[in-house]
Formats: sequence, structure tokens, C-alpha cells
Amino acid sequence: MIKSVRIAALLLMLSPAAALAQDFATGLAAAQAGDYAAALREWTPLAAQANLGLMYYKGRGVAVDFSEAARLYQLANMYLRGDGVAQNWPESARLLHAAADQRHVKAQDLLGVLYRNGDVLAQDPAQAVYWFQQGLASAQFSLASQYRKGEGVAQSSAEETRWLRMAAGQGLSKAQVNLGLNYANGVGTAQDLISAHMWINIARVNENEHAEANLHAVEVVMTQPQIDAAAARANTCYNSNYTNCGG
Repeated sequence: MIKSVRIAALLLMLSPAAALAQDFATGLAAAQAGDYAAALREWTPLAAQANLGLMYYKGRGVAVDFSEAARLYQLANMYLRGDGVAQNWPESARLLHAAADQRHVKAQDLLGVLYRNGDVLAQDPAQAVYWFQQGLASAQFSLASQYRKGEGVAQSSAEETRWLRMAAGQGLSKAQVNLGLNYANGVGTAQDLISAHMWINIARVNENEHAEANLHAVEVVMTQPQIDAAAARANTCYNSNYTNCGG
């Protein structure tokens, strides 16, 4: 009898956050196993708390809860695709916004895509730009593309290069190639063959399929000392996890 009392007391001591995390983990395991109905049973009762997203984002008495944001993102995807539930784009959008407000970068990226494409959500280039600015490398690359084409924003080679630099610094190889080409051609920045070679060489190390050919094209117009200097900088940049790239 004493053991039962102690166990009950221990269960009562579990925090709400721990209970939420357990519900999320149970739902995630079910979703990964393809049991969307079970996932929905675990996650739907918590979805009413999605309005906490703004509180989390603004820091009103609560810390950012990344497990909660991940749950909201998973549930939003279920409604977006109709996995185990009736497809419901407005509900998916609501949950995506709640997850994005809690700084879930994949939710932010997806919102940017949806606002840009205008199929699930009404097309809104300004909203697309806003969500693409939030930090995910692929989103930053998309924003660079928008600045290059002038889609939803004023065309700006300088802004394109700035966002490519951010994405490249997070290890996105296609951004590294494009940034290198901008340096090679002086697009949005002063021409700098050493920086061009450095970034394209790093993209090659990261197994980008377009890097090798572009690297050879840049080397044709470089001297051997320039190539050697670029290789040394690439080594420093890569081994510093992009914190010491000098360009």
C-alpha cells in the first residue's frame, strides 16, 4: 500500500511540460509507424493550445517549447496532406502559424513557400519574404532567388548576394555555388576570384553536382598563387564550420 501511494505521488509531480512532451512523443511514434489515427488522438487535444504560440514567441511568461512546436508542425502536415484526417487547409495554416511563431524553422520555411505559391494560402509575397527571413538555409536561398528575379521584392543583386552568403554559411551547397558565381562575375559584390573559388570548392567538398564544372571555369582565369590562396581559405572556412571564411 505504501508503494502505491508513493507511485501515485510521483505521477502527480510530473510537470505539464513533461506530460505534453510524452503526448507528443507518443503521437510522433504513431505517425512514423503510419498510424495517423493514433497520432491524431494524441495531438488533437493539445491543438487547442496553439494560441500559446504568440505567448511563446513574445516571451510572455513562458519559454519557447520546441517539442510543442514540432507537434504543431507534424499535425499541420497531416491536415495539409490529408494523412489520416480529412484534408483541411485552413486548419493546417492555423497550426503552421502557431508552430512558426514558436520559431520552428521548417514551419517558417513551409509558410514562406505556401505564401509564395498561392495555392493553399492566398498569395502574399510580403508574407513569403517575412517567413523566408527567419533563418532556415533553404528559406534564405529562396529569398535570394526572389531578390534575383524581383518576385515580391524589388530586384537587388546586393540583397541576393547577402542572403546567399547567409545560406552558404549554414552549409547549403547550392547557395555556396551561386555565391561563388556571384563573386566570380561581380554580381551584387565586388569581383573576387579567390572568394569565388573558395565557395565553389567548398560546395564541391559538399558534393554539389554543379561545383566541379564551375570550379574549373573559375580556375581558367586565375593564377596558381590565387588558386593556392583560395584552397587555403576554403580549408580554414570549412574547418571553422563557416565562422572564419573572410568573404
